[in-house]
Amino acid sequence: MTNKSNETESLLIFLHIPKTGGTTLSTIISNQYKENEFKKTKLQELQKFTEEDLGRLKCIAGHGYFGVHEYFNRSCSYFTMVRDPVDRVLSNYYFIKRRKDHRDHNKLGNVSLKEFVRDFQDRTFNHQTKRLSGPGVPSLEAAKENLERHFTIVGVTDEFDESLFLMKKEFNWSDISYEIKNSTENRPSIAEVPKDIINYIKEMNQLDIALYQWVKKKHQKKIQNLSGKLKKELNHFLQGQKNSN
Repeated sequence: MTNKSNETESLLIFLHIPKTGGTTLSTIISNQYKENEFKKTKLQELQKFTEEDLGRLKCIAGHGYFGVHEYFNRSCSYFTMVRDPVDRVLSNYYFIKRRKDHRDHNKLGNVSLKEFVRDFQDRTFNHQTKRLSGPGVPSLEAAKENLERHFTIVGVTDEFDESLFLMKKEFNWSDISYEIKNSTENRPSIAEVPKDIINYIKEMNQLDIALYQWVKKKHQKKIQNLSGKLKKELNHFLQGQKNSN
């Protein structure tokens, strides 16, 4: 992207797509920075910040759409996580259903999974593509172009630790140990959900499926291309995570 100012370092923007492991990651991120250097916020609320506050920030995290960098007169670099679209929709439904403190819990009521997919399309219809292509109609090509041009790291939820390792190396983070936050416990697996509902979710998320497969392929290639030394470091980190969990 265009570097608007050479006087300050690039600002990192974690674009948190709901139910992709972002709450856990945001906690990890907060451990890397001083209090006034990191802000977890609704990204649309940045317009309320003073120029002085914005200038101190090194990283921000929150739900939003691609385009947040326009709030800043400095160079910015995004990173994010994506998830298997079917798994993400299932996680979203059961998370809201079981969390009485969730703002949409009462709204969901006795809505079935299939009704949720049909009637809550702001959450279930190509949601990841929409977040990454920017406000408006979701565009796979726009999402891909944005990821190529503006995102330093795009992780995948089902390879969270590998993604986290890449972020640590790219952003020079230190302690990346963590506990899982906001997980949807005891929810049915994809194999336990009726096939007709799974197929319906897939029909509603053709763009997200294509995007996820494209991202995961690039992610795995990045892992494969690590140097021998970094692969050893990665394996050591993965083993440590396995032992701690």
